[in-house]
Amino acid sequence: MNSNPPLCQALGISNDELEHWLGHYGPRPANLTPQRRRSRHPYRVQNGIWIKVYQREMLSESVQVAPKNLAAFGIVVLRRGPMDLNLRVELSVPISPAGNFHVVVGRVIQCDHIVKAAHEVGIAFREPIDIAPILASPCNVAAPKPSHIQSND
Repeated sequence: MNSNPPLCQALGISNDELEHWLGHYGPRPANLTPQRRRSRHPYRVQNGIWIKVYQREMLSESVQVAPKNLAAFGIVVLRRGPMDLNLRVELSVPISPAGNFHVVVGRVIQCDHIVKAAHEVGIAFREPIDIAPILASPCNVAAPKPSHIQSND
């Protein structure tokens, strides 16, 4: 991903730190099964994505995050500051440069501090989604693009 000062500022980290953490697994052990590893796909959006965070079913905040990888059942993002487990979130995932979004509801299932104020957050979707159009979208600046994407995990 190219240099992105606004996203780095939102996360409170440098561009080098952003690139490093987007390309590496966080502090948890990489104990992924081969099936789970295949189901995760690099997913990057130049200006990040926005998530709405709900506490007690009321909107608490909207925050800009850097998506890291995407699967039919969830997403991993980098964000500034920690998030409590089980918080309900709503993600606006861009599917076209014209401003079309796929809104996905999920819950925070993991939050690990990685560097400075940045945290790696795992979000499980309420229902599986079809990731093929999202990964194929021009909004996804992750490279290389997979030639065939399986939507089912």
